[in-house]
Amino acid sequence: MEKHEQVEGVVEDIGMRTTKIRTFEKSLITMPNQVVANSPIENFSRRGIRRIKMTIGITYDTSEAQITKIISEIQYLLYNHEYITNEETLMVNFNSFGDSSLNIFIYCFTKTSNWKTYMDIKEEVSLSIMQIIENNNSSFAFPSQSLYIESTPENLG
Repeated sequence: MEKHEQVEGVVEDIGMRTTKIRTFEKSLITMPNQVVANSPIENFSRRGIRRIKMTIGITYDTSEAQITKIISEIQYLLYNHEYITNEETLMVNFNSFGDSSLNIFIYCFTKTSNWKTYMDIKEEVSLSIMQIIENNNSSFAFPSQSLYIESTPENLG
């Protein structure tokens, strides 16, 4: 059986043999109904909410007190945001010690399934999280390595 790529878009037409899907890039994909019938279909418009799931990494020089305050402020932001639902799972947790960062896991749902509105809410939440990190005198980590030299030759020549 032929392998088919995952397609995201809006169904424009369902015919006797094929289904036409307009992708978000505006391409028109025509799929055989046999493929559509045997594929999982996720209908975003039927659920009314969309998930925000992210892990943010902050620098290792951030203290335990700073992390605790950052987590508390992000939780407050999300629980009090008019477009984030409190009726679904909402989590903000110090999650792991990464190679280059202290990782905070954030998981919540918006009150919309509209993609544009969702992206606007996600952007506003992300910018607010950036402000919380800055206000707590921390910063986002980036991949880095430390190199330790145990000894050096005294004479190189």
